[in-house]
Amino acid sequence: NPKIRLQKANETIHKEEFDFLLDKYMKYCEKDLKLSYNSLKKKRILFDKYFRGRFKKISAVKKEILSSYINNLSCSDKQKNEVIKIIRPFFNWCVREDILFKSPLTGVKLYRVNKPEMKYWLPEDIRTILSVIDDDINNEPTTKKHRAYLVKMIILIGFSLGDRIGETRALRFSDINEEECSISIKHSINYDPKAESFLSATKTLSSEKSIFVTEKLLSAIFEYRSFIVNELNIEITDNTPILVNPKTNLPFCDTLLRRHFNYYIKKSNVRKIRMYDLRHTTATTLMSEGYDMYIIQDKLRHKSIKTTIDEYGHITSNKRKEVAKVTDKYY
Repeated sequence: NPKIRLQKANETIHKEEFDFLLDKYMKYCEKDLKLSYNSLKKKRILFDKYFRGRFKKISAVKKEILSSYINNLSCSDKQKNEVIKIIRPFFNWCVREDILFKSPLTGVKLYRVNKPEMKYWLPEDIRTILSVIDDDINNEPTTKKHRAYLVKMIILIGFSLGDRIGETRALRFSDINEEECSISIKHSINYDPKAESFLSATKTLSSEKSIFVTEKLLSAIFEYRSFIVNELNIEITDNTPILVNPKTNLPFCDTLLRRHFNYYIKKSNVRKIRMYDLRHTTATTLMSEGYDMYIIQDKLRHKSIKTTIDEYGHITSNKRKEVAKVTDKYY
């Protein structure tokens, strides 16, 4: 095939060109790893800002040169860590493809930076906000009742599954297995405005998983489904998102969900967190209940136990005791 021969010839010519290999690696991330739109976008931005046009031949990128280059970047140590994390998989890919014998980042450690304070809810916060939400569901008209139901679903699903908010937004009713009492996380939300589908790949392959849940959670979801069918007159199909916008039959946009979420935070006077921090709430609650890091790793679907320890290992004993003070069940 002439096209294949031409492609191989071009790859032979450009096999050491740094920018050419960056482009080839990005195609690998998109086609083979099926990274999400946001992950690909972040890689492209950092590659273009810090690496494209900086090096000519990849064989010339030695450890000392790369370490010096990163160290002299005019950005914070936190940003330098982001640069290392984003370029390290590229060099590892080069090693696997026999382009390099050894990654120039081997032995290069991340900069020591103070971790920002992790935000999460205590069980009493969850109980308080759910009480306020349930009061609105029972007493408000349909439109405001719908807002309350949406936030309740975000909280219950996020806290129970420990998933990312993009994964919650991508959940469809067909992802619920009532017989096995489980919910399958297969996708994240697609942030690409040009995409035909609202579904995208999860952050990593290990994120795809079927998670056992309680009948109590499924009962709450089915109650919400009954509301949107009978009071909002939405026809449910296999592809209907759980957090469906009745005007479009697509998931609600992140901005509107965040606005509703923050409305109930203010109304119930609980500590302010992001929707993503429900994932941290799941982890810290499991820690307070005495579960070890391997259980938490499995719950959060981290690829490596190191990720779990790096993320949550710094939480102090006082914080754990603070979480453990409340013994009431959470919802």
